[in-house]
Amino acid sequence: MLDAVTAPLLLVALWLPGCNQGGWRVDTPLYTAVSRWMFEKGTWEALVFPMVGEQAYFNKPPLAFWIHGLIGLALPNELWAARLPTLLSGVLALEATRRAFKELGGRRLGLASACVLALTVEFFRYTRAFSLDLWVVLFLMLSLWSAARALRTGRGAHLLWGGAALGACLMVKPLFALAFPAVYAAWLLWCGRVRLAAWCVPMLAVAAAFAAPWHVAMVLRWGDRFVDEYFGRQTVGRALGQAFAPRPWWFVPWEVAQFYWPWMLTLAAGVWCWARTRRLTRSIELDRVALIWTLGLTATLVAFKSALVRYAVPLYPVLSVVSAAWLTRHAPRGARRAVTRVLWLAGPAAVVISAALAVTPIRFQRPPSVEMPRLYAMLRDRGDPPLWCMPGMPLVLA
Repeated sequence: MLDAVTAPLLLVALWLPGCNQGGWRVDTPLYTAVSRWMFEKGTWEALVFPMVGEQAYFNKPPLAFWIHGLIGLALPNELWAARLPTLLSGVLALEATRRAFKELGGRRLGLASACVLALTVEFFRYTRAFSLDLWVVLFLMLSLWSAARALRTGRGAHLLWGGAALGACLMVKPLFALAFPAVYAAWLLWCGRVRLAAWCVPMLAVAAAFAAPWHVAMVLRWGDRFVDEYFGRQTVGRALGQAFAPRPWWFVPWEVAQFYWPWMLTLAAGVWCWARTRRLTRSIELDRVALIWTLGLTATLVAFKSALVRYAVPLYPVLSVVSAAWLTRHAPRGARRAVTRVLWLAGPAAVVISAALAVTPIRFQRPPSVEMPRLYAMLRDRGDPPLWCMPGMPLVLA
């Protein structure tokens, strides 16, 4: 039981101090407006066809908006409440990560990987936003857990559950998850499991079938408007660098090298030991899936000319297993013993410390712009509706 709560407690401990500080920045106000509008309208049509006020919203599928909106029904319109479902996705992603790597590498490696991921700055900072990327990580790691169970038990039906997880991922961000049945097929073939690899075809079919109804409904409702925006500008346009400013090919690796902290040194040590000994963990299957996942996803992001650094978040669970393998297997013996002892105590201790910090007046995030409260007051004085989305500046009124 303690294994399952240690890494989530670390993430909660990092989230609590300042969880209501900062401002409605980046995508958080827009996504919150979309999710709230779905449930405030109170109709099935509003749930199926996302809107921003009176305008149709074609950028993203609605699964994360359904989850945030449903949870938001019971919460006030505060910043911490908009962030809370993302924290939930992060907690569940940690557990899926622990279980996936436990299947392949054992209990200690699974726990260490989840703890490393929880303490990765580029992972936990997204819990302080309405982040679709953490939902993507959750569903991808659920699919990896299913694939790991299929490999361990020899039962291909587990891959169908992984297909459902990939279908859920398709309902968070467009098309990205369709590449992962090929990743798992390549991995299983490399491991000599040809019969299991064949199950990746129905896995892909399950994923597509899971996401198809909403996409078909949108095409029937909006026709070319939806197709041009969703598949054109938001998918093909981003891939070709036409929707946003194109990035150089080295952008994502460089960003990861800059911001994968505090684990860059353990990652480098793990990679060096891996290259020197040809083995990262005691499981050759885990070594192979880590390599295929990392190279495949990195190549995809490099080819995606409008990639943003947050698109690299699905890399971090696999990078965490490299760091965790070094800490639990390759590090000096004294360090390995210390890591083992700390793992099971770190979560509860961190929550106690963070709860104490949360009630202090310390500011952990920079305050919002002074113009925002003035704008909110002006809109309230005018008697305008509580949900606004202005061109280039989406807002949610508190």
